[in-house]
Amino acid sequence: MRLGNITITVVNGGAATGYNGIGDPVYGAPTLTVVKGCDIQQHRTRRRISTTDVVETSDKLYAPAGAPLNATSIVVVGAITSWPIPNVDSSTAWYIADGDPAVWYNRQGNVDHLECHIRRQAG
Repeated sequence: MRLGNITITVVNGGAATGYNGIGDPVYGAPTLTVVKGCDIQQHRTRRRISTTDVVETSDKLYAPAGAPLNATSIVVVGAITSWPIPNVDSSTAWYIADGDPAVWYNRQGNVDHLECHIRRQAG
């Protein structure tokens, strides 16, 4: 199923490579996976002005089956090859996953696509 024409990069934390002096895990480099054929739809935007002026945007990401999304993924719009995101400016959109993705199945019982809530904060 073709969902859209947006290319994203999914950033997942690297595996633990050891432990530091107080027993906390030390993680390796994150894995970057470019996924084509995605779509992002705006879900909700809200402004919080209680203590600071923050705008939070909640969107839905639709990705093909097999995209390595999980509850701790970072989603960057576009294809990147290094981390941290190079040349971050206002045109570089990146989001954090807001919970585990929902798995959608087709009539044959195979995974059709994933739906994941993603969140971005500014301010």
